[in-house]
Amino acid sequence: MKETFVADRYSRALFLALEEQKGADPETVLRKLADIAGKLASDDKLRTDLNSQILSAEKKKKLLKDRLSAVMSDCPAVLLRFLDIVIDKKRAALLPLIVSRFEQALQESRQSAKAFVRSAAALDDKQKKAMEQKLSQMFGKKIEIESSVNPELIAGMVVQIGDTVIDNTLKSQLKKVKSRFEYGH
Repeated sequence: MKETFVADRYSRALFLALEEQKGADPETVLRKLADIAGKLASDDKLRTDLNSQILSAEKKKKLLKDRLSAVMSDCPAVLLRFLDIVIDKKRAALLPLIVSRFEQALQESRQSAKAFVRSAAALDDKQKKAMEQKLSQMFGKKIEIESSVNPELIAGMVVQIGDTVIDNTLKSQLKKVKSRFEYGH
């Protein structure tokens, strides 16, 4: 919980810094930040070094820039400064969560959101469009669907938008029926 709160604060700070600067494209910053977080996730040695209590912040910054030079070579200056602050404050481990929260802040500013849909069967384009329209009406913002198939659901789907989860699976429907019988409602 605390990590989520801290990541949210860092992502909002980056978002506000981008608004003030006006020069850097938020989509580019998001893409670069996600690339950096992805590289950290796949490089155990670098991740360990960045979380080390022994290495100085300056040494960590140099390591990051040396190991990820290809990704960081054309990073906007505001993102480079942000990464320096993240390392200075010993928050490198939170970068994946910061990326997620930054993406949410970016979507909120554009009155859009991403819906993660897990369904028992694959959704075709027509179903996705209809679902996007219905969810857009429900939430009052443009919804983009990212879907996946989970055959364990048997029937139905689970939709997650931010912190809201809509569980319309067969299993959840059966639980509701069972609870009505048990409690007489």
